[in-house]
Amino acid sequence: SFFGPDGRHDCDYIYYYNNIRDNVAKRIAAYKTG
Repeated sequence: SFFGPDGRHDCDYIYYYNNIRDNVAKRIAAYKTG
């Protein structure tokens, strides 16, 4: 792992990625309806 043996950062990255993906989905939906 890039961040070393502590896997906590991997979980943070997954949460961050999912949050960004959800935000993008909302932006696309708003763009289509707008």
